[in-house]
Amino acid sequence: MKLQLLDAAATARRLKRLITDFDEIHIAVAWGYNGKLADLLLQNSQKFAAVTFGIDFFHTSPDLIDRLINVHNTYVARGEGPTFHPKIYFFTKGKKAEAIVGSANFTNGGLGKNHEACIHMSGSSNEPVFEDIKEAVRQYAQLGQPATQDIADSYRRGYKTAPVRKKVRGPFLPSDGQVWGLITTSWANYLRRIRRRPVDQVSARLDLLEKCRQILGSKPNFSGLSSAQWKAAAGTLWKNEANENQLGHIDWALFGWMSEAGDFAGLINAQNTHIARAVDAIPLTGDVTEEHYRQFCTSFLEAFQTPRANSTPRRKGGVPTASRLLAVKRPDCFVSINSHNLDGLARDLSFAPKTLKLENYWERVIEPIRQSDWYNAPRPRTRQDAKVWDGRVAMLDVIYYKP
Repeated sequence: MKLQLLDAAATARRLKRLITDFDEIHIAVAWGYNGKLADLLLQNSQKFAAVTFGIDFFHTSPDLIDRLINVHNTYVARGEGPTFHPKIYFFTKGKKAEAIVGSANFTNGGLGKNHEACIHMSGSSNEPVFEDIKEAVRQYAQLGQPATQDIADSYRRGYKTAPVRKKVRGPFLPSDGQVWGLITTSWANYLRRIRRRPVDQVSARLDLLEKCRQILGSKPNFSGLSSAQWKAAAGTLWKNEANENQLGHIDWALFGWMSEAGDFAGLINAQNTHIARAVDAIPLTGDVTEEHYRQFCTSFLEAFQTPRANSTPRRKGGVPTASRLLAVKRPDCFVSINSHNLDGLARDLSFAPKTLKLENYWERVIEPIRQSDWYNAPRPRTRQDAKVWDGRVAMLDVIYYKP
């Protein structure tokens, strides 16, 4: 076997020869571009055994993904947990095999301007290292899925909005048979769906969100609010308490009535410090990140580890109670999930209702929403539409609520 160290430019030159001269092409690479070498690669697509491009962090060109649609033995892969990050180029012709393994992605940088280091190997195709490389590429392909128009469209939507979203892992990809009613909805269609609901339902929810913004903005920390204000934000405030505390003009049962969630209601009554820390983890203004959400979850779940007065354990906090607090704190980022809207949201976000947990709420609900057309529309100029836009994620409850 012969070994040679290649830099970025030498890797590009070697790939041109290998793509042209060899009969079988096996590639697994984290990111790809749509340049001249991509043209050459796709001109030789009849040679593909398995060609997989990763799409984590939106570093692959959406134009390349478009070109992979219906190309045999091509796949796009998003890492589930670990990032999809290999750089393997493997070619065979009869008993001859050559491979390039190293740091270079199939990008302008990886094949040109970057400082890269790759090992080029050439020898007999039955050598153990080549058999290992071939098997690795095959396994990487199994992590992906063939490019479809739905996948390409979804990736392009996410790619367009990625620059304004911090630390975005990758696109929300559909699989066969999934419904995309919410993700592909435009702002105009979103508004139409809102306006189909009775005006009083829309106004009542907007009133609640506006009042909660006032309450939460009145003190630097959630712990500084009154008992009635805690209950109002949590959805556990009874009508007589609302009237006694000048909060009676709001229907606090909207976005989820949580007074029957006994452990949660008890923690709210006690003004539990962990609950306060959870709410404070979400900034009142500015960007909300997944890290903020994870900090919220940590404190929120710690609250339920606090034993009751009789020392009996509490039930674990779940999505309905947590998402109620999230939605009223940042209605532009979170939707309150409850039994009245879960089925519709699950259908249009393509997840099974019973599988939703606090651990995957961000991944299955929030991240897809953030890649949606309507979510990324500019703020309207008209006052009423702007109010809806300011609470556009929480206001999904208007669209999906079923008594």
